[in-house]
Amino acid sequence: MEPSEIEQNVNKIKELLKSEDFDVVNTGLELLQELDATEVYEELLEGCGVNEECKLVNEKKEISDYLVCTLSSLSDGPKAKKIKENLTVLSLYERNIANVDGLANLTNITRLNLHCESLTNLDGLGSLTHLTYLDISYCKSANLNVLDNLTNLHELNIKSELIQNVDFVKRLTKLKSFSFGGGENLGNMDAMMNLTNLEYLNLYNTPFNLIWYDEEESEDPDDDEVEYSGLSGDQLSVWFSYMFGDKHERAYKGWIEDVLEDGSNGNVAGFRHQLYRVYYKNLSPHIENEYPEM
Repeated sequence: MEPSEIEQNVNKIKELLKSEDFDVVNTGLELLQELDATEVYEELLEGCGVNEECKLVNEKKEISDYLVCTLSSLSDGPKAKKIKENLTVLSLYERNIANVDGLANLTNITRLNLHCESLTNLDGLGSLTHLTYLDISYCKSANLNVLDNLTNLHELNIKSELIQNVDFVKRLTKLKSFSFGGGENLGNMDAMMNLTNLEYLNLYNTPFNLIWYDEEESEDPDDDEVEYSGLSGDQLSVWFSYMFGDKHERAYKGWIEDVLEDGSNGNVAGFRHQLYRVYYKNLSPHIENEYPEM
């Protein structure tokens, strides 16, 4: 391809990729793939690379960081190869991407932040098996099953109002920290039974949190209710006890005061606690039998 032709194609494709219309961007990517010219990819990736912290560099900002990743995934040119080989930490703040298919070949990424308001499809994450940290904010996908393949995850943060179960964590037994927000429609958290290495659990605005009572914390003796969305230590152990029974590996093994007559309150490490069932749809049999509704 002649230099003038390369320049003409680069300018045309670049204009398409700058659009905020996802369909127009796709047109640009389709044209790029039809040309299948390494020289064009290299020109589009000019000023892009990976810094000493293994983070993406996009000096010109002519196209989005996500598209830099997409072009790197599609090309075998020198710039693209360096990005694929060296990029391990990535944060994306995008408004108009519906999927993350462009990340599929960036398999060396270990830490990924996705703050993408229009994200509805996560299938592109399935090949990123080296991930140890994943943050997905504002996810509009009701299907997170692809995360089941990310068995090296140590920390997972998700915010979604569409999820009805957490089956996707069943195989993520290396998880040490799990934060989940917006799950008002959750029917159960049975898959959490396998997360025996968990050290921190944050259940913001979900039906499976615990309400704790601590007069000193609330500074109000008449209203000492304190909802701790972040649980660790003894509190996390109590949570496992409520969810899966006192024989579970992570259930609380320490001292518990006599429970109240309804069987739903106790005292652990200075806190009284009560199962948070305001939004409950489907209680696990264990919870329903051992902690009947007040």
